[in-house]
Amino acid sequence: MQDPLATALWPVDEILPTRNELVHLPSFIDGDSCTVPPTPRFFNAFALDYDFIPTALEPAKWLEFRQIWEDDNESITCLQGW
Repeated sequence: MQDPLATALWPVDEILPTRNELVHLPSFIDGDSCTVPPTPRFFNAFALDYDFIPTALEPAKWLEFRQIWEDDNESITCLQGW
């Protein structure tokens, strides 16, 4: 069986490791095939501790909540970081 990461030929600095997939971010943004299963050949020191679900719904409550600041991007960024 061929390693899917080897056939993808993605630069490692463009890959986001999640619990269930390795996600190639530029391909995801372009709407192309963007994931391969995790493999021991992709060794790294971090990964998101949740699954990648490309069909997840928009975070409606979050988008509604952040409207309280309208165009105050500094406050929105601060809350997201917190």
